Amino acid sequence: MTAQHTPGPWRVEEDRRSDYDIFTGRWDGPEYTAGWNVESDSGEVIGTEGIIPSNAAEANARLIAASPELLAALEALHAFAAQTCGGMAWHYADQDAAKLAESVIAKARGLS
Repeated sequence: MTAQHTPGPWRVEEDRRSDYDIFTGRWDGPEYTAGWNVESDSGEVIGTEGIIPSNAAEANARLIAASPELLAALEALHAFAAQTCGGMAWHYADQDAAKLAESVIAKARGLS
């Protein structure tokens, strides 16, 4: 199945803002970080995290940005384990890990 999401890699960029000065009609106040954008290599904003900057908001943005690579790695490991362990036999070696991998892949692909 081909990816339906924006292809990775994705990156995290600070969402820098400045305040609007009603007297000058310009955005020339002091700059501040309004949150973090998750962007594709082409600059498309995939999502934003955190209206008020926090360590958790930045960590969330970084995890979101790693999602395409995490999915690709999980799919590769799942395929490798199935092939290396003799087809479906690896399910019996660690059923919980196999079920978790299959569930997460299905969730990411919109199949669950």
